[in-house]
Amino acid sequence: MTTRIRPSEVTYGPAAIVAAKPILPKSRSTITLTEAQRAIMARSAADRNEQVESAIAEVYRFAESKAQYLSETCGHKSDYYLRLIFSGGVSLQKKRKPNAYNAWSHQLAKEKNGDADPGKATNLLDLQRQHREEYDKLTPQEKRDLCEALEEERDSRMFGIRVNQKGRAQDVMNTFRHIMEMCRCGIEAFIGLVRNNTEFELRPQWFFTSTPINRYLTGAIKKWDVEVIGSQFEAFSIAGCELFTFLRTVRDQAEWLKNEIRAKMNTLYADATGKKDTTMHYKDYEKVVVIDEGLTLEGWTHEVFACPSSLLTTIEPLKKLR
Repeated sequence: MTTRIRPSEVTYGPAAIVAAKPILPKSRSTITLTEAQRAIMARSAADRNEQVESAIAEVYRFAESKAQYLSETCGHKSDYYLRLIFSGGVSLQKKRKPNAYNAWSHQLAKEKNGDADPGKATNLLDLQRQHREEYDKLTPQEKRDLCEALEEERDSRMFGIRVNQKGRAQDVMNTFRHIMEMCRCGIEAFIGLVRNNTEFELRPQWFFTSTPINRYLTGAIKKWDVEVIGSQFEAFSIAGCELFTFLRTVRDQAEWLKNEIRAKMNTLYADATGKKDTTMHYKDYEKVVVIDEGLTLEGWTHEVFACPSSLLTTIEPLKKLR
């Protein structure tokens, strides 16, 4: 089965940049201070810095105590909650709460331009000027209701079910951006992301925290190519991550099924005996398994009991046994 090579999008983490020092205009001469004035300013600055450091240390202590409490009550290590606490500020800055005027303007535009033909919608500034008196007559409760309605609409856009292709692709890319941000915490990593169905269009996405990682892997791993790997990964994912569908001949399918059966039997036998690296006995099953170990095999569906590699290559009995 040949896989069509699809172009991938590769993102790299930020590289260190050394910027040249710009040529600055000549600065004005400063007023000469006396020794006493310098001492007063130095003491004032030291007191201010000490006050700031004390406040920040108090915040750290509070965060550490909360992280320890969450670790004891909800699981995970305290470091996990510390990262959530201190990275949450970024999302809080990005998410700005709507004010009453913006919420009213949004609702006004929906009412007046909701049924307008493309290119025929009234300008928002004109609508605001024409209906300003309506806003001034709103009660505080009505303003709060408008703000809550706008917040609910925003949340529905962010967390609601995306039914069209563009919306689903946006969901995936928003998630991928969050993953990339989480990786910027003092580690090196690379991530490959592909779609698992054909209901929307999305190129395979790659992220490397550092550019040299991809260059190193290109030389260290034979035939390393993100475009080829991304295309093959996508095809495998769309096929349901089922390796069986990629095997071309009956013989290959049978061999794969036999390997799966052998691995499963070894795992079950090791679990039953408590011996980590032991393997299932087939020829001396009665002596070793039944008599020595006191175990009885149940659930073997194939008509022949033998080592999986000795079974016939008929697919259906092997699939049933697996």
